[in-house]
Amino acid sequence: MNRKKELCLAFNPDKNLASKKGQVAIFIVVAIVLVATVLLIFLFWKEPNIDRPSPLSPATYIDSCVKESAKKAIPILSENGGSIEPKSSISYSGQKFAYLCYNANYYDSCVNQQPMLIEHIEQSVTDYIEPEVKDCFSRLKAELEGKGYEVSIGQLKIETTLEPNRMVITSKRKMTISGEEETQNFDEFETRFTTPLYDLSEIATEIVNQEAAYCDFDTLSFMLMHPEYDVRKKVIEDSNLYTLKILETGEEFKFAVRGCVMPPGI
Repeated sequence: MNRKKELCLAFNPDKNLASKKGQVAIFIVVAIVLVATVLLIFLFWKEPNIDRPSPLSPATYIDSCVKESAKKAIPILSENGGSIEPKSSISYSGQKFAYLCYNANYYDSCVNQQPMLIEHIEQSVTDYIEPEVKDCFSRLKAELEGKGYEVSIGQLKIETTLEPNRMVITSKRKMTISGEEETQNFDEFETRFTTPLYDLSEIATEIVNQEAAYCDFDTLSFMLMHPEYDVRKKVIEDSNLYTLKILETGEEFKFAVRGCVMPPGI
């Protein structure tokens, strides 16, 4: 049957030629469609809208900068009993434990060195980040002016607030950004992020208060009531070294207490 078909085509050259012309025509049409599609894409192509920071988004810029600076301060504070540079401390196993409650005398109970620990930490964070935040505003101003905007900024005042499981930092500074099409005015920039520093400081304050009142703190009873924490106490050179740890995250807070010390030989 196939042989007959081949013979038929051989004796009908016009039909064979018509078939080849039809195939060529199809290829031409497809080529035209492809070229037209490429031209349409080229003519109407728009760059995709990638999330790039707008030059008129200073809140995002300052938020990122403040957060980065504050997060560098937190581990320093946690290692030093809530201070950047503690006034007195004791060294043990290559680590320093800052005194939160101290009395150099024998017999007497310790005296709380930071009776307003939360407020002290808040001010320590403010003092630590202020130079970097000022630099952030200066860099933002220079970047915006380089893009043709007029920028004016006022005096900077930073307020740090510790709250349960978070820190809130408010950078109060008047800022005006003027361009050809719009003008934006800002009075303050707020930064919020999660940190257990408040909660750990509250526990440290409770320990200090009990040490000052009763010369001791029952770590076992506390952990039975608060199983999310691990509280360790080590006695070294007449001082109690405390390490508070959140079991879920591993974050710690360290400090030392010296009080109610008995003289040698008693």
